[in-house]
Amino acid sequence: MLITESYRALNAELHARNPAYGTSGGKWAAKVHRLAKQYEAATVLDYGCGRGTLGAALLRLCDEPPYVFAEYDPAIEGKAQHPVIADFVVVGDVMEHIEPECL
Repeated sequence: MLITESYRALNAELHARNPAYGTSGGKWAAKVHRLAKQYEAATVLDYGCGRGTLGAALLRLCDEPPYVFAEYDPAIEGKAQHPVIADFVVVGDVMEHIEPECL
C-alpha cells in the first residue's frame, strides 16, 4: 500500500485549500536535470510531484529532455496512477508525508 485512503483524502483537501501546497519542486530543476544526465537516466520519476512544478521547470530548461519524465502524486487527479519504475527518482519534500506503515 502506497497511501491510506484517509491520508490521500487529507492531502487532496490540502491541495484544494492551499494554492501553494505542492509547488516547491521547480527550485530543484537544474540539479535534477544535471544529475539525471550525469547518471545517464533514461527515465525520471517525480514521486509526490504535487502541482508538477518540477516537470514544468525541466521543460523550461530544455525543450526535449534526454529522458522520459513521469509524475506520481496520489492526491492529484490525473497523477494518481501507480508510479512507474524509473532510473532516477526525485522525492522532494515528500518523505515526511508518507505514513510510517506505508514506507
